[in-house]
Amino acid sequence: MTTGGLTLTAVQAAFALALLYGGGELLVRGASALALRLGVSPLAVGLTVVAFGTSLPELVVSLDAALSGANDISTGNVVGSNIANIALILGLAALLRPIAVESKVVRLDVPISIGVSLVLVGVLANGEASSLEGALLVIGLAGYTGFTFWESRRETRSVRDELAAATPAPLGGVAIHVVQVSGGLVALVAGGHLLVVAAVALAGSLGLSEAAIGLTVVAVGTSLPELATTVVASLRGRGDIAVGNVVGSN
Repeated sequence: MTTGGLTLTAVQAAFALALLYGGGELLVRGASALALRLGVSPLAVGLTVVAFGTSLPELVVSLDAALSGANDISTGNVVGSNIANIALILGLAALLRPIAVESKVVRLDVPISIGVSLVLVGVLANGEASSLEGALLVIGLAGYTGFTFWESRRETRSVRDELAAATPAPLGGVAIHVVQVSGGLVALVAGGHLLVVAAVALAGSLGLSEAAIGLTVVAVGTSLPELATTVVASLRGRGDIAVGNVVGSN
């Protein structure tokens, strides 16, 4: 690939990341507002829509890569994002301001995160992840989400207020929220596809493996929503949101 072609691919990747970031923001704001208007509690919205929203870029990119046959980018994105979440995002947040967290995060959520990572090692030990293993992982996520809801009822008032405060307040009418959700989905899908195409092209032109690109460029890029959320939470003194966002995303 020529220098001009490489530059064009880099610009395409940057544009794709912008679409992913903007699409995720739109979708989270629209879905959060719709849920609040339907009577869902701010705490529940924070634990679901907002929490899952920051992981949407990773989800979209990994799904698109898997469907396109770029399996190394799909897996590398997941693993690399987890590394970036802890080493880059949590590290940067702690550098900006010391983070204080509830003991439950260290006692329960962090061990679960480590356990899931070990499960991934077992799943990929034979070189592939089967449909059955994927289904079991999704079921495990559903169980963890349900348990989080149940456990949240025993949280201290300050933590509950902190989680509720992290939920975007609904602005505008229902039609606007529907447009936000729709626009966010379109931007996410388009951005995810563009990023996968650019990543494959970059890997070929730079002589790197798709796994290497997935573990680095794609992983850090798709972790931008977690970076923004965690850094803002840290600067505002919301340690549980900062750490919980990283652990929950992993």
